[in-house]
Amino acid sequence: MVLHLLLVRLKARDRHENGEALVSRFLRLQHACEVLRLGCVVGSRAGSTHDLALFAYLADAAALERFGTDARYMRFLQQSFLPAVGDFVTMDIVIDDGPLPENRPSALCFCLNVAPATYDWQVRSLLERFIAAPGASAASLGMALNDRQPYRAGGVVYAPKGQIEAFAEMFRELAAEAVVTGAVSVAGGLTLQATG
Repeated sequence: MVLHLLLVRLKARDRHENGEALVSRFLRLQHACEVLRLGCVVGSRAGSTHDLALFAYLADAAALERFGTDARYMRFLQQSFLPAVGDFVTMDIVIDDGPLPENRPSALCFCLNVAPATYDWQVRSLLERFIAAPGASAASLGMALNDRQPYRAGGVVYAPKGQIEAFAEMFRELAAEAVVTGAVSVAGGLTLQATG
């Protein structure tokens, strides 16, 4: 399975309204080419480097390619996304197949970069800290789809009620690891949209 992740900094003017409109338009893509589930996280926690995270679950790399060239997604990018966004990070992450997460009140979306000499198993070990954390209810974590990705690993950690701050703190600790050379994140309220 592939997680297509966009972390967004909105343009300063009308930030709240632009964010709400962008999320609403993104969630309308639920019937776009082969989307399994869409979601968004509105950053509300200290330490978030971006304002919003938008993400789509897709079956595989071929489905990602079709989604990326779907006319509805292209129209969203050109007419809604680019006019509202000041800066963004995009990443495609290979995640384990399995049941899609259920809706939770909050989530943390992130991307990590590591020193070039770091082995994949070392990166996976960093990611496993989230899965083993007390209160971890669900996570979609993995390595970059290919070498063209700007980060090595990333994902979405779903937090039970009242737990997002603990996960945000855990991410700050993870980002301070010696092998981590860059980290971006959004932590806050979650909306998940099932397709079908």
